[in-house]
Amino acid sequence: MTGNKMRNTTAMTKPLLLVSESMRNADMYYATRFLASDPFMYLHRPHEDNLLIVSQMEYERARKESRVKEIRSSLEYGYDLKMEELIFTVLREEGIHAIEVPGYFPLYLAEAVLGEGIDVVPVEDVIMTREREVKNEQEITAIQKAQRACETAMARALTIITHATVNGEFLMEHGEHLTSERIKADIEHALIDSGCALDSGEPIVACGAAAADPHCTGQGPLLANEPIIIDIFPRLKVERYCADMAL
Repeated sequence: MTGNKMRNTTAMTKPLLLVSESMRNADMYYATRFLASDPFMYLHRPHEDNLLIVSQMEYERARKESRVKEIRSSLEYGYDLKMEELIFTVLREEGIHAIEVPGYFPLYLAEAVLGEGIDVVPVEDVIMTREREVKNEQEITAIQKAQRACETAMARALTIITHATVNGEFLMEHGEHLTSERIKADIEHALIDSGCALDSGEPIVACGAAAADPHCTGQGPLLANEPIIIDIFPRLKVERYCADMAL
């Protein structure tokens, strides 16, 4: 890679290459609006249409769902290519001799591309990260939807807790100990009913000393007259936007 430090760029001078899945990589999903669990290739070209390259299996779906205009199958470049082979084959055919990559770009891919004589420049911030900082009306609506799902799940959890009875040091529900697991299950059901995924982990319902242990998810019976921390952080399955609420 060129230089010893990542470059903080405000204007792209070279094509930007992303290679990632888009289930968790928000930059990749924002750039392509194509949701896939396997890594694929996106080339942002400053003065041409951007290019999306996916597996043959995903090709037809990408054509229907992605907002990228130019979409190709990896099969166009050869059969059963490794990702690094696909990358430098594409870059050679496009006449590209230098690329920018984000800081999370896989090192082994960068080294493979460098080995083919193509310059790789890591940048501190990429264009889609900056664009994501300002939300449009559609994105705001999605965030509001995620927050409403969060509030609904929280309300269900609070209803169960406030209707619990006390037996000695424990909270009880229908004659049984009310547990962290019981509350978390109800929260998760509420989130699923609202169209949310649970891919960020289970919600937090931590009681007593566990409530003071950061990000302890909690387990076992809930105690009477002890603090209970509830933290819910859903992501919408379709829109991919998140909310976060703690009490």
